[in-house]
Amino acid sequence: FALFSWGSSDGSFSSIDFSGLQLAAGTRLDTARLYLDGTVSVQAVPEPGTWALMLAGAGLVALRRPRRD
Repeated sequence: FALFSWGSSDGSFSSIDFSGLQLAAGTRLDTARLYLDGTVSVQAVPEPGTWALMLAGAGLVALRRPRRD
């Protein structure tokens, strides 16, 4: 399904200002692949009910494992 319909748009820019960006120690900003080709990827995020079922399943597995004496 289409989440967004971008239609058509034109525009350009010559620079991006990263002066307010604060990076963690030891990290760097790699702008070599900074582009937009019109494709936006969206990752699926599990719903809270899914998380609850996964946690309940993990809890049951933990309860069923053999205990060492």
